[in-house]
Amino acid sequence: MDTPDAPEERAKEVSMLAQFATLGSTMAGSVVAGVILGLIVDSYAHSSPWGILGGLVLGSVGAANAISVLLKRWK
Repeated sequence: MDTPDAPEERAKEVSMLAQFATLGSTMAGSVVAGVILGLIVDSYAHSSPWGILGGLVLGSVGAANAISVLLKRWK
């Protein structure tokens, strides 16, 4: 049987899941964007694999920055 406060608890659970989904997609998106930019740099500058490695590092730094911003917002 559902208690009267069950919809509120479900809403909190859904909100928490949405926040984790945002966190995961932000991490993945930042790293993928960095890798794609690195591939573009490599294709124009013929500098393989340095462009992709640099893009991976920059994407990872961007992901860490985005995570810290999201975590500060959740406090």
